[in-house]
Amino acid sequence: LTVVGLMVIVARSVVERRRELAIRSALGATTAKLIQLVARQGLLPVWVGAGAGVASAFAGARLLQQFLFQVTPREPLVYAAVIVVVVGVAVLASFVPARRIANMTPARVLRAE
Repeated sequence: LTVVGLMVIVARSVVERRRELAIRSALGATTAKLIQLVARQGLLPVWVGAGAGVASAFAGARLLQQFLFQVTPREPLVYAAVIVVVVGVAVLASFVPARRIANMTPARVLRAE
C-alpha cells in the first residue's frame, strides 16, 4: 500500500511540473538536466521520509516484538530491503514521467495546457 501511494504521489508531482519542464527545455535544458532536476527535487522528500520511517521503526521495534515471527525486531536486512524498495519505486515513479515529458517538444506540452 505504501509503495503504490508513494508511486502515485511522486509520479503526480512530476506530471504537475510538465509546464515548468517544457519551459526549461525551450530555454535550452537538456534531457539529462531535466531528469537530474526532477530526481534531485523529487527524491529528497523520499530520502527524508525513509530515514524518519526507519528511525521511528527502529525506536519502536521493541513494542512490536511480540507480533514478529522468526525475525528479530532490529533485523538489518529488513531495514535495508525496505529502504531499497521505497527509494527504488520513487526513482522509477519520477524517472518515467520525467523522461516522457523531456522527450516531448516544448510547444506540444505548452499547447496542451
